[in-house]
Amino acid sequence: MVEHGTVAELLAQPGSELAAELFPVGGEPSGPDRTVVDVTFHGDAATQPVISQLSRTYNIDISILGAAMDTVGGKQVGRMRIELPGRFEENVVPIGFLREQGLQVEVAPVHTGEATTADALLKEGAK
Repeated sequence: MVEHGTVAELLAQPGSELAAELFPVGGEPSGPDRTVVDVTFHGDAATQPVISQLSRTYNIDISILGAAMDTVGGKQVGRMRIELPGRFEENVVPIGFLREQGLQVEVAPVHTGEATTADALLKEGAK
């Protein structure tokens, strides 16, 4: 498989292996009933305090599990893995807020032994 495009375009592509190699982020949830999401920053959204705004708007504590940012072509780009309190169903609105800010947001696969969070979401979407 070959990926091509600008760094910003590659970062915006869900599941880009090159983006994951250039801007690796990691981290596991700190406990049960947590939602871990990968947030991609590029363009104007990279210069806004969106994580702070999210925390204040919804009165939630957000943990940064990992981040990788850099300046490419004079613009900030990067990825961040954050943890939100509660399960995915409780975080649909905060995740929507991040997307409304122009960020690429993906629920990170979290291994729980039987299935990942992403597997559960795919099964739920198939119903």
